Amino acid sequence: MSRLYLIRHGESVWNATRRLRGQADPDLSPRGESQARELATVLPPQLPRDAICSDLQRASRTAALLGLDAQPDRRWREIGVGEWEGQDTDDLRTRDPACWRAWRAGDFTPRYSVQLQ
Repeated sequence: MSRLYLIRHGESVWNATRRLRGQADPDLSPRGESQARELATVLPPQLPRDAICSDLQRASRTAALLGLDAQPDRRWREIGVGEWEGQDTDDLRTRDPACWRAWRAGDFTPRYSVQLQ
């Protein structure tokens, strides 16, 4: 039987300060590194060592801490959040509650000030 394991990266330094990441590339926080190490102790020993991960450093670092030989692939990146990347979530929620609620409901996308690659 085949199994698919989907593992989210550990806490990033921006998670720790409640900033939206999107496709920005902050690294793991010390807590995020600890989370990955703790997860490694409970993963099945027969877990394949081959893996695919986002090309962002928080994902590749998590995979490395899990002992996985992860091939980076940009198609696994988190969704972008445009001009909101790096913004404090509490500040965004306070500044424009209607847009925040619409974004959380999937009905709004922050605009991009630069062309995506």
